[in-house]
Amino acid sequence: MLLYISIALCLLVLIVYFFVGYSFGFHKGIKFGNQIANHLGMRNKFFHVVLENGVNGGQSLMVLGALAKAEFNIERASVELGPSLMRGLYKLEERFGQQKEIDDAKPIATRLFYEWEKIQLERAKQ
Repeated sequence: MLLYISIALCLLVLIVYFFVGYSFGFHKGIKFGNQIANHLGMRNKFFHVVLENGVNGGQSLMVLGALAKAEFNIERASVELGPSLMRGLYKLEERFGQQKEIDDAKPIATRLFYEWEKIQLERAKQ
């Protein structure tokens, strides 16, 4: 009897997990984030760690899900993530010190940040 209750509870937890994940776009966010990571030449896990450390509020999968839902292309979504990637890289460097993977990602994040700033200035002029 206890076995059946345990199995039923596990199934219930899985159903809730998938329902919540799909409702809030977590699964879409992971997939879209992996595409962006590949586009930028970063390892998927590293990209997600950087983004998680750089997004205000720590909801990186929700941000990625929103970008995917807004149907931004990979390049535009990358630019929108520029400030978050910069913050995340600096937080990781502060925590773990200088690392090769962080150093390799800084020029990419810097380029994206400057492109993001340029877009913000153009929006302000309008």
